[in-house]
Amino acid sequence: MINFTPHEVRVLGCLIEKQLATPDYYPMTENALVNAANQKSSRDPVMALAPEEVGTALGNLSKKEFVEQVKVSGSRSFKFHQLLHQRWGISDSEAQSERDLLAVLAVLALRGPQTVGQIRQRTERLFFFPDMEHVQRVIDQLTTETDDRPALVAEDHSKPGRDVRYTHLLGDHDTTAPPLQTETTEKPHALEDRVATLEKEVAALRAMLEELTA
Repeated sequence: MINFTPHEVRVLGCLIEKQLATPDYYPMTENALVNAANQKSSRDPVMALAPEEVGTALGNLSKKEFVEQVKVSGSRSFKFHQLLHQRWGISDSEAQSERDLLAVLAVLALRGPQTVGQIRQRTERLFFFPDMEHVQRVIDQLTTETDDRPALVAEDHSKPGRDVRYTHLLGDHDTTAPPLQTETTEKPHALEDRVATLEKEVAALRAMLEELTA
């Protein structure tokens, strides 16, 4: 397993996703990456990364030579793009045989372990897979170590079920990410006390009403 942190995996996945889905907005600024990393949809788990956390992840990925900072003409801010195609022989060209690999890797990085059917459905915006067999062929490629790169995908055995699920091998999954909003829940006995108090108040009001009507 490659030693990427959950934050680094999220940032790398966002870069691949935007590169395939919205190439006009790629490379990405740090602010755009914060927004992409913290999306409430198409993310599992949902994260609430601060700008400095995304900045740290970008710095670490740059040191590992998986992300590069570039200055784009007409833009005031520096932007970032991923270098998987250089490090592991996964190209970012328009060739379908290379884009499909990136699409599968992106949805696994952003949405956790998935079945072949889920991967096909969730990569629609990134790459069109005509059938399940095509998805399986890509998964088989990614589960195989080559001279250029390690295996990037493996079967997931954390939740045994009828359908085989696959997971990325980029790093540890963040299963403890805090929710964006925390709700305060009352203990059962506290709720019971409140109900009892309300019942007494209602009874008192009824008695007062009966006296007034009498």
